[in-house]
Amino acid sequence: MGWQSRFFRDCADLIRDTIQPDEMPGLPYIGLEHISQGQLSLLGYGKSEDVVSPKSKFREGDILFGKLRPYFRKVILAPFDGVCSTDIWVVRAKTDIDQKYLFYWMASEDFIEVVSRASEGTKMPRAQWEFATRIQQKVPPLPEQRAIAAVLGALDDKIELNRRMNRTLEAIAQAVFRRWFVENEEAEGWEVVKIKDICKKIENGGTPRRDRPEYWEPGTIPWLTSAEVRQEIIVATENKISEEGFKNSSAKMWNRGTTVVALYGATAGKVSFIAQELCANQACCGLVPDNGLQYFVYLTLSSAENLLSLQARGSAQQNLSQQIVADFSIRKPDKKRLDEFNYIVMPLFEKWIANLKESRTLAALRDALLPRLMRGEARVRLLDG
Repeated sequence: MGWQSRFFRDCADLIRDTIQPDEMPGLPYIGLEHISQGQLSLLGYGKSEDVVSPKSKFREGDILFGKLRPYFRKVILAPFDGVCSTDIWVVRAKTDIDQKYLFYWMASEDFIEVVSRASEGTKMPRAQWEFATRIQQKVPPLPEQRAIAAVLGALDDKIELNRRMNRTLEAIAQAVFRRWFVENEEAEGWEVVKIKDICKKIENGGTPRRDRPEYWEPGTIPWLTSAEVRQEIIVATENKISEEGFKNSSAKMWNRGTTVVALYGATAGKVSFIAQELCANQACCGLVPDNGLQYFVYLTLSSAENLLSLQARGSAQQNLSQQIVADFSIRKPDKKRLDEFNYIVMPLFEKWIANLKESRTLAALRDALLPRLMRGEARVRLLDG
């Protein structure tokens, strides 16, 4: 039996299992803000006890599809049991459909485009499940579904391996930082300075006018928003602005090695390390460190994220200011110790950044293969047995 035309409703079930978060405290919580845009990966997660109102319950392996603004392509396979926003569909495959094949179908541009076109709402468009159920596509037999999912999954497995390696690299860098600069008894005798004393400049970004299309197209300059300051290292941005937009706004260009702090919004107090030249919006504060201090400044502020977030929540406007960040007090080590520290952590950061860039390349390859495999334009050779 070959490929057959199937309705989506005959391949997938929407799981409508909702609970009050306080009924099951301690569970991971996934909101739309925790799912990457277009990368099919999880950026992080919260806790069920920190959210209110009914949430959808999911289990490991379920497909989580962001139905709010579906064109953002926020789709993942759940890596654990938990609860999620009700703006996320929880989907499971029917018995004759491979779960991972269904995941890649829902992550395909063809599926995203159709459900986006039929979304309801102007400012906050939401995909409609009833419409999605009527989507039709040719579906291969189960063995070929599994083979297609295996090819695409191999790329995602390498991306996941890179992610885990990066978690290890990050943990090593943080452990070295703590041992050398936090737990070290000698630090008590070091000079106390403010972050601004070891930075060439500290400045906020800016946003070009939205009513001027020429400020955004053609977009050639990476432009970071505070919502993206969930990633430890930034190797690419979701948006770009034009040369005209940059010239006619208060956006600033920041080089690799700049540390960015989100000043307000859901990510207030979060810290990222910039791995490529970019500019940012006004909710981002860029700290351009003195020579040789880029890793020290980043690790100092990233280790203080909880404190910065508390300061943001404690202010009347629920945000940080550039001044609060600039006046953050630290103990400054001598140059010899910093040089030795850089000798250890620089290779960790270089490998971390290389892994992130490789993962983006692998994701681009996956996304190029995905539509061809799903349409049958490229076929996967099945192994006997």
